[in-house]
Amino acid sequence: MGSSVNAQCKCGYGATDLFIGGGMSNFTTFCSFPIFCKNCQQLQLTNLLAKHPDCPHCQSREIVAYDEDELQQAPGNDIVTSWNVSDRLGRILQLTDGEYLCPLCKEFNLKFEEGDMHWD
Repeated sequence: MGSSVNAQCKCGYGATDLFIGGGMSNFTTFCSFPIFCKNCQQLQLTNLLAKHPDCPHCQSREIVAYDEDELQQAPGNDIVTSWNVSDRLGRILQLTDGEYLCPLCKEFNLKFEEGDMHWD
């Protein structure tokens, strides 16, 4: 079952209901996860299990998943969400309550928090 997260930055940037994971019928081929696009400089969601994951806004393949070290200044102590794709991507995707790169102000003040939605 997938879940959702919200993202907030001190600068006022916010994104709600970012869907994480996949459903019962597609979890082997679909894993929605937030990415930072280096081309359009936006936080977007993409299917990390796609053959060639890209930014849905500009179709660039120059993307970085928000679980990568380069988008985190300080990892948090608590896991906000995780999705196990170790059999397909070699890792467990997770977001913590740490500090991440904000796509608007470019500071490491973006925080993820658990959302209100769970989906199949």
